[in-house]
Amino acid sequence: MKHKSLATMSIKDLESLIDKIVEGKLNNLNLKEQDNLDKTDIVRQIDNLRERIEKKYGKFPDSTYLIQEDRIR
Repeated sequence: MKHKSLATMSIKDLESLIDKIVEGKLNNLNLKEQDNLDKTDIVRQIDNLRERIEKKYGKFPDSTYLIQEDRIR
């Protein structure tokens, strides 16, 4: 389909254009949904790793105050 004004497009061309726009939007939504699922899976894997490390080595204290002490020195 060539670039033409909407006013000069046939019904068939308009329907085709609408179909392409809707299909593109649906594909974008599916990609975003998959990206969110991937991120959720990564967070889940991090949580599982954190739990395994805690079971094996015990809980580590928050080191923020240690970092602050190092900066002061």
